[in-house]
Amino acid sequence: MKSFSPQRRPDLEVREVEGELLILDRPRGRIHKFNASAAFIWQCCDGIHSREEIVDRVAARYAAPVDTVKRDVAATIEQFVGLGLLNTEVADKGE
Repeated sequence: MKSFSPQRRPDLEVREVEGELLILDRPRGRIHKFNASAAFIWQCCDGIHSREEIVDRVAARYAAPVDTVKRDVAATIEQFVGLGLLNTEVADKGE
């Protein structure tokens, strides 16, 4: 996993509803819904925390094995990238 600090797009509207995170992407006309663990990873995508730091934070929060968390964090961040939810200028540096 290459080191970069994923950053959320600033033009997205984010709401928490009944324990799930809703992201409204008005420019693309899409709404995304994420569970609690994906929402936590989303919050960590602040452009400051590296992937490795996000893995550490998720592992600590959920008391989960780091190897499993690495795969899950990588897959979740890739999902965010694929959905166009991250600042691509920052994401491209680490891909």
